[in-house]
Amino acid sequence: HGYGHDDENGHHRVSYIDGVCDENIDDIKNEGLRNNFGELEEMLRSDRSEVQLEATKRFRQLLQVERDPMLQELVDRDIVPKLLRFLKDKSNSSLQVEALWALTNIAAGTTEQTHLLIKNNAVPTLVSLLTSTHHEILEQAVWVLGNIAGDDSSARDTVLQAGALQPLLNCMDNNNKPSLLLSLWPCHTK
Repeated sequence: HGYGHDDENGHHRVSYIDGVCDENIDDIKNEGLRNNFGELEEMLRSDRSEVQLEATKRFRQLLQVERDPMLQELVDRDIVPKLLRFLKDKSNSSLQVEALWALTNIAAGTTEQTHLLIKNNAVPTLVSLLTSTHHEILEQAVWVLGNIAGDDSSARDTVLQAGALQPLLNCMDNNNKPSLLLSLWPCHTK
């Protein structure tokens, strides 16, 4: 599912890399998606959910292929609030999952990128998804929160102060999937 790496501050980060099976990674690189960033931004603003889904999926794929340069470009172009808005659309679980995958990669970026999620009030929205009955939404929300909480003690405290602890404990009680439980580790207190 995910892979881990240590960032410049020695924090362990997890990013998702699956879900690309629908397109070859070389095709993604060759499509010139990075060069069509403006078009993808326009697609995010569409009123049509299928267009929003396609744009979000392509942003997620870009983050998987060209992770580091794309993270900063997403931040610079103010894409994060658009992705967070999609999390609130409970009528479109596919869009929520794609947005969560992209946010997982952003939360696995630099401390500045992780804290951008906090500044954009992502944590309460993510915590609200911890009661989702859709397993992929639940799992991805836990991964994003785990990456945020794993950044530093301030970020961890933000996640806990948003009321994440009880829903996370419920996840542990109700879910025996090892990858989900593993993602909870950053929320422990010292």
